[in-house]
Amino acid sequence: MKKAILFLSLIITIFSSCERKKIEPTNTLFFFFPWSTNLTHYFENNIANFEYGITAKDLDQNRVVVFISKSESTACMYEIKSVKGKIKHDTIAQYSDYKYKYTSIEGFTELLNLAKGITPTPQFSMVIGCHGDAWIPSKDMKRSFGGANVESRIDISTLRDALKKANLTTEYLLFDDCYMSSIEVAYELRDVCRHLIASPAEIMAAGMPFRHIATDLLNTPNYEAICNDFYNHYANDLSAPYGAIAIINCHELNKLANIVKNINETHIYDDSKTDNLQIYDGYTPNIFYDLGDYIASYCTDTNLLQQFNNQMQQCITHKAHTEYIYSYGHGTIKINKYSGISTSAPSSNSKCASYQETEWYKATNSQQ
Repeated sequence: MKKAILFLSLIITIFSSCERKKIEPTNTLFFFFPWSTNLTHYFENNIANFEYGITAKDLDQNRVVVFISKSESTACMYEIKSVKGKIKHDTIAQYSDYKYKYTSIEGFTELLNLAKGITPTPQFSMVIGCHGDAWIPSKDMKRSFGGANVESRIDISTLRDALKKANLTTEYLLFDDCYMSSIEVAYELRDVCRHLIASPAEIMAAGMPFRHIATDLLNTPNYEAICNDFYNHYANDLSAPYGAIAIINCHELNKLANIVKNINETHIYDDSKTDNLQIYDGYTPNIFYDLGDYIASYCTDTNLLQQFNNQMQQCITHKAHTEYIYSYGHGTIKINKYSGISTSAPSSNSKCASYQETEWYKATNSQQ
């Protein structure tokens, strides 16, 4: 009888141990691919490469949700799962007559809540793949981020407000879009995003090397590896050896803003220096300039400049670039100065007419 009781106790203990060892996902990674006209097949390749780079174990520990719009009016959301060791797509929602609903705060919030609700985890991260033009309001550009026509554009403030409304602070936002490593973008997202992964320049159409960085994006993100893998991929790409990337710690940006405000209270930028600044784009006039080079061009107070440079190291935790970047409207651009993040402060381009409305400008200049 005692042996039977001991045997039964052992079985209960074994099953209890199995229950305790069950892996609960701790992170949700949400891929957001809005309709972007000519990029859909690149998005599909991005997902295929991401799936190639992960294992079944990765999907036990992480939930991966994809929203992709394959036309102006149709879209779907699905979860990437591992079933008996094979990758499967489990449909969450199908959308028809859905033309650009995600461009509104309410529409974007609905998608975030659906992704969050299906996959409740302590950590939420996001990849956004589409066209991009940093902070420039959608009405002033072919795009802010999103598609190539007016209706399909999404303002940075819409993304910020949707994340707030969904009660989400992302561990990171990875922009697989051009020009999104911008101080104006990062500052606007500082309260809803711990880290920003982006490029201050154009990103080649193939985008981020997801096959190589897939596992770096999961669990506790390996930001150094993401940066290094991006650089190694494009530095060895014989057909398009152009790329720039930075990892931004958004929680350090308020301190940077205070220092820049102190600089602006005692220094005035000389417009004649603009032509000598490091550029990242092919617009005429240019829109995106290197932030570090810009500040160094007019801050003559060595103490303030050192404070700025020290805080920049806290903000830009990792960065890398190839010798040249590429811009569709310019061709190749040599990188001589690289802080990893751009600013449009010195731009005279008419598309920057609303620059003084940005949160960054307001935080770094005394309001009259």
